[in-house]
Amino acid sequence: LFLSDIHFPYHCKTSLSVAVDEGRRRGCNVILLNGDQLDCACVASFDKDPNLPGLDTEIKMLQDFLEHLFRVFPKARIILREGNHEERVERYVWRNAAKLFGVLTATLEQVVNDGLSKRVEYVRDKRVIKLGNLATIHGHEYRFSISNPVNPARGFFLRCKDSVIGGHFHQHSGHSERTVTGKIITTWSTGCLCWLDPDYMPMNNHVNGAAIIDVDAKGHYQVDNFRIIDGEIKR
Repeated sequence: LFLSDIHFPYHCKTSLSVAVDEGRRRGCNVILLNGDQLDCACVASFDKDPNLPGLDTEIKMLQDFLEHLFRVFPKARIILREGNHEERVERYVWRNAAKLFGVLTATLEQVVNDGLSKRVEYVRDKRVIKLGNLATIHGHEYRFSISNPVNPARGFFLRCKDSVIGGHFHQHSGHSERTVTGKIITTWSTGCLCWLDPDYMPMNNHVNGAAIIDVDAKGHYQVDNFRIIDGEIKR
């Protein structure tokens, strides 16, 4: 079950519930939280509303959600990848208290896992995660925007040159091309699981969505990249 861009506390409760229920119905045994689980707006570098929820509130919501996943998927492997929003925390410390970094601060990984009934596998440093032969990224790993050339999936194709699925852009898209040797390369971007009309960008082309990826013993995969519209899955 591939869930990207939840952005607690600005998550879409209905869409998130629908995606988790679909994962349970399909018997998923791996949950990949693909980045931007937290919004971390309060530590962003840009000007923000001083009344925004604190980071402690966001982390508590994520912890509650993880405990829910542990109950719904008691035997599942749960992997949590840092996205660009989680990276805001480390950069905030660098900017404002660099000499205290590593001394009086805990890493976000330690804080998220603190008090949980089980630990999640925490992945940082923009590492690629492979699901069989399919590569996964959050989508912010490349320096320049990859959303402009038609859609994010085609942007992934142009940068990655391999089959990959990612999030980050809050858009549902897919792209396939055949190489000169006959290899089919397909890329996907999934929708988000947060509000579709945030204050910072009320006019956008965002859509809610998630994906389920079936992988066999040889690493072959099938991707079901679905949208969620008005609480219903659309394919």
